[in-house]
Amino acid sequence: MIPWLKRVVKYLLPLAIFVFLARAIYTNWEQIREYPWQFDLPLLALAMVFGSTWFFLRAWIWAQLVHEMHEKLPYWPAFRVFMISEVARYVPGKIWQYVSRIYLAERYHIPPALTLTSALIELLLIMVAAGGIALANASRVLPQLEEQYRPLFLVGFLAALALVHPRSLQTWSRLLAKFLRQEWVPFDVRYSHLVMILMASLLTWVLAGLGFACFVQSLTPSAEGRTVQLITIYAASWLIGLLAVMVPAGVGVREGTMTVLLAVMMPHPTAAVIAIAARLWVTLLEVLLLGAARIFIPGPALTLPAAQESPPTR
Repeated sequence: MIPWLKRVVKYLLPLAIFVFLARAIYTNWEQIREYPWQFDLPLLALAMVFGSTWFFLRAWIWAQLVHEMHEKLPYWPAFRVFMISEVARYVPGKIWQYVSRIYLAERYHIPPALTLTSALIELLLIMVAAGGIALANASRVLPQLEEQYRPLFLVGFLAALALVHPRSLQTWSRLLAKFLRQEWVPFDVRYSHLVMILMASLLTWVLAGLGFACFVQSLTPSAEGRTVQLITIYAASWLIGLLAVMVPAGVGVREGTMTVLLAVMMPHPTAAVIAIAARLWVTLLEVLLLGAARIFIPGPALTLPAAQESPPTR
C-alpha cells in the first residue's frame, strides 16, 4: 500500500467508525434514554474478576513459552513485563508492544530474539483459540447460519491442531517477525506442550468472555441467558480488531464489529453504547492492573543510574 494512503487509513478508519457509532447514539438518544437499563453491582464485580483473568493467564502462557525455550522467567516478573508492555499497543504501529516487551524482558536477562518469538507464539495461540470459539458458536450469534454450520466446527478444530504444530508456528512466527522487522529465533517446544498451552488459551477466552458477559448483563436485561453468545461476540470482535493491523489496538474496528454482533440481541443504538462502554471497562482493568504491577511487583530499574551511564573522568 502507498505509504501516505496507509497513514490515512490508519487514522481515518477508527475515526470514521467512532463517528458512525456516535451518530447512531446521538440520533437515537431518546430511544437509548428510555431503554430499560440496569446497574447490577454484584455482576459488575464479577465482570472485573473474570475480566482480569485475561491479563493474568496471558502472562502465564507467555512465561510458560519462555520456560519451554530454556530460559527462566518467574511468573510475577513476567506479569509485570506483560502489563507494562501491553500499554504500548495503543501507539500507532504494531511493533511498539513487542519492542517494549523485548526491552523490559532484557532486564531479566531474557535474549531479545527469544522474547519476540515467544510473544508472537503466544499471540498466535490466542488468535487460534479466539477463532475456534467464534467458529464453534457462530450459529448462536448469527442465527441465519442455522445448524448446517455445525460440521465446520470439526474442520476448525482440526485446523487449530494443525496451526499449533511446531512447524506451523515456526513458519508463522518467522513471518510475523519479518513483518515487524525484528530478529527471530528457532524453537523446539514439544507439540504436546503447545496443545496444552492452546487449551490454556481457550480457557483464557472462556473466563474473559464470562467477564464480558457479566459486564453486559449488569447493564441490560436483554443479555440474560446469552452467556455463550456474548463470549463468542467478545472473541470474534477481538480477533477482527487484531487483524486490522493498521489500527492501534483495534480501536474502532473492534467496537464496530461488537456493535453489529450485539445488535442481534438488542437495539442497534444500545449495542453501540455497550461496545464503547466495554472498551472503557477493559481499559480501566488494564490501568488498575498496570498500577498494581508497578507498585507491588519489584523489578529492575528501567534505565541505568546516571553514575553507570557515564563513568567519572579522571
